[in-house]
Amino acid sequence: MKFSRALFCFAVACGGPMACAQAPVAPAQAERAEALRMTATVDAIDRDARALTLRGEDGAVFEVLASPEVRNFDQIEVGDTVAVEYMRAVAARMATAEDGAPLSVTDAVRTAEGEKPGAGVAMGVEETLEVVAYDPATATAVVRDQAGETLRFVVAPEMRAFAEARKPGDRVRVTIIEAFALGVETVAK
Repeated sequence: MKFSRALFCFAVACGGPMACAQAPVAPAQAERAEALRMTATVDAIDRDARALTLRGEDGAVFEVLASPEVRNFDQIEVGDTVAVEYMRAVAARMATAEDGAPLSVTDAVRTAEGEKPGAGVAMGVEETLEVVAYDPATATAVVRDQAGETLRFVVAPEMRAFAEARKPGDRVRVTIIEAFALGVETVAK
């Protein structure tokens, strides 16, 4: 599953040292979450490509492609203010015998006909990975997915104590959830 491999590498790379006064206890799980909310102004619209050029409050310019789920796209005008929200969470735990095949779920919502344009999409992925190696000096992990493909990535600080406690052959179940929403807040006059 390319989607799950890419999300796993991206999410774990974004993920603390364990602080214990006594002998360290290997953490059984690790998790990390982040959220971003910003408003932006529509600078340009490519209706054929369904692309919006947005300018954030800090002046940064970026482009967003509006999927078909963004109902009422034709109502968006240059000068409109849009809200952009993004959330990502990753959790890792020791796998159990009951953990099965990789799971992937996607769900989308959109505004009703006639309302201000907007849509949201959420994606969830869960997969069991086998630990091949972990180098604490570089925080680099090597894992093998259920299809047999080997992946290498740098583990984020919040996830390192968990990674350091794993040994080759350990099976880890990773869950990743990402959500993105875009909606028009105010309409240009």
